[in-house]
Amino acid sequence: SSSPGGAAAGEVAGDEWVECVECECWRFVPEGLEKSEVESWTCSDHGKACNKLDAVEQFMVDWTTVIDDTDGTHCYRFVLEGKDISVHELYWSVRSFGGLGKVRKWKDVASDLLNRKYQQPISAAPGKNYGLIRNQWERWHLTRYHDCFAGRPLPPEYAKSSIKPSKGRDNHSKSSSAKAAEKQAPPPAAPEGG
Repeated sequence: SSSPGGAAAGEVAGDEWVECVECECWRFVPEGLEKSEVESWTCSDHGKACNKLDAVEQFMVDWTTVIDDTDGTHCYRFVLEGKDISVHELYWSVRSFGGLGKVRKWKDVASDLLNRKYQQPISAAPGKNYGLIRNQWERWHLTRYHDCFAGRPLPPEYAKSSIKPSKGRDNHSKSSSAKAAEKQAPPPAAPEGG
């Protein structure tokens, strides 16, 4: 069977997968182990229980199934202010705010991501387009993933956001289809007798 994320995605992201010959679970290659040196890898040889994936591995298996990444062409990382952010981190961060519908500002998501992973605040420089994070959400089909796997528990550290959300909303909180529908909607009718 093919690996979640495939070889190409592994090469792009710097992560590689190996399959257990006993349970056929795909896992990230453990640190210090060269994939090229592995002939017959098993979970138990490396301190893992067969058929029991950690949260990141389970997310990646589920997500690559949803997006049908059988050819391994999807990259599952993006760069935010010079730092690598993975697909599962973006999904869990948005969920920590209560889900996509509760995100008021994508700047908050950016701040949460950098705070969690790097203990670093976001840049205060003007002109940052944090709404592009929403584009990454859509490119990764995370709404479709959520529709299929919303019942999966979040890791405990994502039970709530790591920052206090901003007040108000930004222009990038709505999807492009919602914005288009608003533009096409007729103006409200004037009250009668006015």
